[in-house]
Amino acid sequence: MEKVQTRSTVVIPPDVFVGTSYEKLRKANDVARSFEKSEECPSFEILVYTIRNILRPTFIVSSIPDLLMLLANTEMLCGALGDAADKLLHEGYNNLNATETEIAELLRSRDPNIRADLRWVVHNLAAMDIHTMLRRSVVEDDSDDALKADLEQHLHLYFSEYLEVEKTPPQDAFEWACYYHFVSNLAEDEKTDLSETAQKTFDLIVAFTEFLHEPPSSSVDLDAPTPAEFDIRFPVVVELSHMTDVIERYLAAVENLVMLQM
Repeated sequence: MEKVQTRSTVVIPPDVFVGTSYEKLRKANDVARSFEKSEECPSFEILVYTIRNILRPTFIVSSIPDLLMLLANTEMLCGALGDAADKLLHEGYNNLNATETEIAELLRSRDPNIRADLRWVVHNLAAMDIHTMLRRSVVEDDSDDALKADLEQHLHLYFSEYLEVEKTPPQDAFEWACYYHFVSNLAEDEKTDLSETAQKTFDLIVAFTEFLHEPPSSSVDLDAPTPAEFDIRFPVVVELSHMTDVIERYLAAVENLVMLQM
């Protein structure tokens, strides 16, 4: 299994504001935190708490759509902080001292490794979700029309760029989160990475379809494939423990920035 190589390097000392006057910098907090008051996004603390409840004590793979929504809201909050810091730096608040200016710059630019961790996470969550749905079709009933409809919907939401399907306005929070993660504001290298994830996912679907239509290995083995057979043939996309570690690293880096505003 390929390990993600990114790592956040920005470390903010806990006493960074000691002996300083940071009222002006707190304006960034006021602007960004006002965003939290809208119905669209809960507070950062609630987001992190809910994400960690999905991750531990056991990663709840059925909650991947919820996790994508929570991560989108977390990124939206970080974006609001960055925009507020940018506004602060450009609208004449020239009495920021050197430390306050440096912190505002950190909020505006962010360590690119934080973004890299997020992109790795959402790409692999999409692949994991499709893998989980395929496994469900073995555990339950592969003729389940509702499951097939869900699978088709998720493929379109995750990989619309790859499939070149017509995009429709998001209708709910999950569709909006998918648009945020997989369509909007993607750099060229992120689009390339997403296309590679899509290709691997569709290769998995093709192999799974062939697996379903394989002749039985013996005259007595006439039943449908079992979950155990699926697990042997199609190992997990990413080890859950590794996914948890990368998400925790991302959350710690984001917390580090958000706490500057507290």
